[in-house]
Amino acid sequence: IQDEARLLAEKVGIWASENNQTDDPYVSALTVDLYKKKNLSMWATLNPMEMLPYSNLNESNKNLKWGKYLGIARNILVFAPVGITWKGVEQATRAFSKFVETNSATTVNFLEFWQNGYGILPDAWKINNVARLDYIIVGVVILLSIFAVYFIERGRTLKHIGQARVDGDRTYLAIEIKKFLYSKRHISNVTLTDGLATVI
Repeated sequence: IQDEARLLAEKVGIWASENNQTDDPYVSALTVDLYKKKNLSMWATLNPMEMLPYSNLNESNKNLKWGKYLGIARNILVFAPVGITWKGVEQATRAFSKFVETNSATTVNFLEFWQNGYGILPDAWKINNVARLDYIIVGVVILLSIFAVYFIERGRTLKHIGQARVDGDRTYLAIEIKKFLYSKRHISNVTLTDGLATVI
């Protein structure tokens, strides 16, 4: 019996450490009393299925974190093409004004100027370069969306599987506690009736 109590105490301790439940009042007090073989009849009156704490998988889930970060990056980048395009329009408009001032006789429309630059508009702000950059960013946004959804769904699946395992371990431990403490109950009308029913 002494070895069984110590073995159960070790199982409870290992479970508590693995599930970050070492500070739980029920777990810590039960473990101490199992090691000391004290108050077992009192513990037998409590239902371990109700008293054992539930453990949630709140530790870092890399897949969910990556999905979250990729989603944030996507949400930021989705507005970048608009900002870059309007910045390009601003730069082209400013350069076109200067061009018109110095070349008032030239018949060049705005789009043609934006495309060629005529030595006034920097190459980075020419319409083809702005469009290429917008295209690349849109492609990156699409890829980020795909990967964000993938990581989030994978993280949820793994979390669901892990939670089922954690709940299963809790149920198994509760049954072990119940089985051990079942015979440690005080004799009363209820336990006597249960004992007689078991014998019969």
